[in-house]
Amino acid sequence: MRFRWETEFKETEIGEIPRDWEVMEIKHLVDRTIKFPIVDGPFGTQLHMDEYTFQGIPVIRVINLSYEGEFISDNLVFISEEKFNQLKRSAVKPNDLIIAKTGATIGKLALLPNHINQALIASSCLKVTFNFKNAIPRYYLYFFTTQIGQESIKSRAEGVQREIQ
Repeated sequence: MRFRWETEFKETEIGEIPRDWEVMEIKHLVDRTIKFPIVDGPFGTQLHMDEYTFQGIPVIRVINLSYEGEFISDNLVFISEEKFNQLKRSAVKPNDLIIAKTGATIGKLALLPNHINQALIASSCLKVTFNFKNAIPRYYLYFFTTQIGQESIKSRAEGVQREIQ
């Protein structure tokens, strides 16, 4: 049996896509039922290394992300539940997309895996919580690992500077 692709394609700023697809900014695909569907980590002054613990709520840092979209669980650090509750604005849950936003590591990314129920992102990261009715997080993970996706991240990060502490 031979399959015939009957899909027509169109050219867009991100390349050729099926004619019935749309190119949309991520901000139109987020979960509007939560308060912060796109948010960055807490300011460096709000979370210090001396507050890390050996157990508790994981803190996702750039070291846990990769350009290939793989989540790296080595070197996880943790904070207390009390500290997590103080910084809950920067909380992430499974299938949130986490992207490095500063320095030479801009563009490293991963989805928070299902085996981690909740975590906090570090100040060098941002997270996107998608609306599952309109978006498939794994698709965006794959897209942002491509050259076009990485260029998109970097072009939007122009002018972003890391504060000197």
